[in-house]
Amino acid sequence: MHLDNLLIFYQNCGGLKTKITQLKLNLLTCEYDVIILVETWLSSAVFDSEIKADSYLMFRRDRNLNLTDKKGGGGLLILVKKNINVLRRFDLEANNIEEIYLHFPCYSDLLLCACYIPPASKSTMFDRFFCKLHDVHLNGHFSNLMLIGDFNLPYLKWLSDCPSPHPVVSDTDISKLLTYTMALLNLHQFNTILNENSRTLDLVFSTSRHITVNTAEDPLLNLVPHHPPLEILHSACNREPHMSTFNDHKIKRNFFKADYELINKDLCNINWTSELATLSPELAVDKFYNLLNDIIEKHVPQTKSKPPRYPNWFSKSLISTLRRKTKVWMRWKTYGSLRDYQEFDLLRKRVKLLIRNCYNLYIENIEKSLKDNIKLFWK
Repeated sequence: MHLDNLLIFYQNCGGLKTKITQLKLNLLTCEYDVIILVETWLSSAVFDSEIKADSYLMFRRDRNLNLTDKKGGGGLLILVKKNINVLRRFDLEANNIEEIYLHFPCYSDLLLCACYIPPASKSTMFDRFFCKLHDVHLNGHFSNLMLIGDFNLPYLKWLSDCPSPHPVVSDTDISKLLTYTMALLNLHQFNTILNENSRTLDLVFSTSRHITVNTAEDPLLNLVPHHPPLEILHSACNREPHMSTFNDHKIKRNFFKADYELINKDLCNINWTSELATLSPELAVDKFYNLLNDIIEKHVPQTKSKPPRYPNWFSKSLISTLRRKTKVWMRWKTYGSLRDYQEFDLLRKRVKLLIRNCYNLYIENIEKSLKDNIKLFWK
């Protein structure tokens, strides 16, 4: 993937509570920069720590049941690679609309909005949502706007016989609001993928013309009826330098190469009574650790460590299959050969099976070792 591109995965997951393990396992081998999931059906009973992945930042918004007459459903979840500089704009989010705004200052100053509009919503809901977009457009200073979500407008037809699909204007207030908003904000809709009912419920709007939308060949979760998973490529983003990547080398102390003779000498030379006797317990503890840290800094060298690319429970067979799958996928994307796709499909199924088997074996070994080797559990 070119460094100036932003690869986005979008899926209506139809509830995430029973699919968390599947999501976390698939994230281990996923290359998407941004992952957008709608209809998560999560609540405060599900903690962030149950969902988060090591290589992704998580942005979550559950449905506020106090503001709706719903008993559940809805909800949004966005995961962004940790090497991407991103800011959540809470000031742009409305209390009564399920939406998340993320600002990507290093990707052409992109403002991304993910949203979910419940089925059979009244025109007042869309009116509030589009008015908010108007305010963002007038008051914001974003040069690039992208809007992705499930709008639940099954009656809306999109003409795709032109470079940029546009809606067939009908007499409904919602379609008129949408058409007016697209014209005012210079938005274009890029998703022309139809579901099994020949309708498009999930829409992708952008002020940029460098957007490509395809069906995701390797979805992160099981498919949900009426909502094909999408792979969205935002190219030519003019990415600027940003924060260091997640896999960068990390600095730590190498105590194996420490000079313990000098450490013992410095510890013996400290008059602990004069240093700590007159201090309160809180200040004494701070002073104690400051003295120890000074000695460690003097006599323990620093070293660089790079986190492993794969979890330690990945087998050699799984890693080899993953690498082969990546090569075949790139070859298929380059040449479009049916044979390459068939091989990629077989490798994809094998990778998922191996990940599941390796993970189950890892959990089984951890559970068996709890009595004899509790340290293994905390590694």
